[in-house]
Amino acid sequence: MQRIASLFSFRGRASRIAYWRVQLAGSAVIAVLWVTTIFLAMGAGDIAALPLLLLLPVLVTALAVTVRRLHDRDKSAWWLLAFWAAPATCFATASWLTEQTGDGGTPALAAALAGLAFELWALVEIGLFSGTKGPNRFGPAPARRRSRRLRSAI
Repeated sequence: MQRIASLFSFRGRASRIAYWRVQLAGSAVIAVLWVTTIFLAMGAGDIAALPLLLLLPVLVTALAVTVRRLHDRDKSAWWLLAFWAAPATCFATASWLTEQTGDGGTPALAAALAGLAFELWALVEIGLFSGTKGPNRFGPAPARRRSRRLRSAI
């Protein structure tokens, strides 16, 4: 029960492996819910959107592990603004420029590339860089698990 509660916690730190496990499992659940909703919509109409309500816990879990992962990097959750709002602003600008001119041109391309750069930065910062060693202002380092092979060799 404590393990399930920790999925929704915004306190503490999360390791890279914990982050990727939650993100991959969440993506799989979202894909299944999306496909289920589409097939139900073919026969049941608007009531078919009910499975999408199950997305809320998945999204909260993803947000919580992302915040804890930022904590592991010794960054506050405010960094999510840079990682989410900046790309969204860049992509919206590129879309607006494309609508205004018909093709967007160089400014729209530059805005879209800036959005991609922000997203790449977020991926590397949150998903690839290791956390701070030892305790930081957000708590102790996440517990490291040794692999089964390593344990059996010892």
